[in-house]
Amino acid sequence: MKSISRNVFLILLLLTAFSVLFANRNVPLSTVDGQRCLTIAEGMIRTGDYLSPVLGNEILLGVPPLCYWFIAGAIQIFGSGDLAVRFPAAVMSLLTVILTYVSATKIWNERIGFWAGMILSSNLLFFHVSRISVTDTTFIFFFTGILLCFMQGCYWLMYVLCGFALLAVGIIGLLIPMTVILLYLFFVDRISRLGEMHIIPGIIITIGICFPWYLMMIELHGTDFLSAVFRYNVLLESGASKALNVWWLHILILLAGMFPWTGLLVKSMKDGICESRSTDLKSNIFLQLWFLISVLFFVFLQVSKANMLLMVFPAFSMLVSWNMERMIREDKGHFTGWAWETVSVYFIVSSILIVGGQNFPEITFGTTILGILLILFGGGVGAALLIYKDGILAAFLQAGTGYAVMIILYYFLLPVALPHYSFSDIVKLFF
Repeated sequence: MKSISRNVFLILLLLTAFSVLFANRNVPLSTVDGQRCLTIAEGMIRTGDYLSPVLGNEILLGVPPLCYWFIAGAIQIFGSGDLAVRFPAAVMSLLTVILTYVSATKIWNERIGFWAGMILSSNLLFFHVSRISVTDTTFIFFFTGILLCFMQGCYWLMYVLCGFALLAVGIIGLLIPMTVILLYLFFVDRISRLGEMHIIPGIIITIGICFPWYLMMIELHGTDFLSAVFRYNVLLESGASKALNVWWLHILILLAGMFPWTGLLVKSMKDGICESRSTDLKSNIFLQLWFLISVLFFVFLQVSKANMLLMVFPAFSMLVSWNMERMIREDKGHFTGWAWETVSVYFIVSSILIVGGQNFPEITFGTTILGILLILFGGGVGAALLIYKDGILAAFLQAGTGYAVMIILYYFLLPVALPHYSFSDIVKLFF
């Protein structure tokens, strides 16, 4: 059934709101680029100049303003402070989950849509990014929207989102999704589909949305602005860590960030090709191209801003959800691969927590408890799949794992650890 159920929608909305707002302030704003965004937005309000983002005495030529407009609007509502930065990030994350749910429902059915939203809202990287960066979450929302609109043939809405993407993150907001779309049309679908996409009117719509700001900036700053537009890349802006500028570490972050769904992701990458019917194969290839092209851009551009890897997680979530529904429908209770891969990942993560936590005396007890809890959850998932043959129960246990980890991590462990260690310190000592 491809219709949207009000009750399912509300349940997902409430769970996602909980995941993005719970203990939101326990990650200090000073550890992220939020303070920079807040300063720029406050400057816009103080000077009344909403055209040119300014940091200190420097005009940030080429930096699109939409994210700072969001923060400025939040300041007008909530006042200046952490909430003004965190609230827009939470809203954009919430909208990305809802967009994923609606799109997967329209492409397949509501059960796949619901679990796609649940998977996206219950993994580690989503918990982290949705709390700290409005620039990253805004980029991810428009990036996701463009690609999902293409998948559904909603071309007019796609062009509207393209216009706002240019106002939010600049040219890179179109470059990556358009590369995915063109490669898909050339090698998988049919290039003649371009004729159905109303390209000329679409370009007019896109330009009509973003052109006024670009025109006014050209009038103010001339060729310096144009040069800066082509140099600016949100993937490379401040907040990145040089320690992450290694291709294999991106893969490690993707796998770790997808927890507790990592084991099922690995299986779904294979099953998305090998177990697809012809009607699903094109959609699954598109989702895998989404992942592959995005990672290649990260490697080619030497991107070290790990938060942006969340851009592939809507594709991951839809692929995993599709495979879960397929296994429940077709495998008739034979969930051995799902069980062993998931339980193995749980065991590895619990071992890292118990052993690696010894390097942090302040939180050793907490990481040990969390590690033991993951062993119990992993055992529950294994029992649900191998003994009770119940894939739905296993999926709920995995989602429950994600929320339990979030509560313990953000409410108990990070408030104790962050006064003594930075995020990079924690990553280095654990891995």
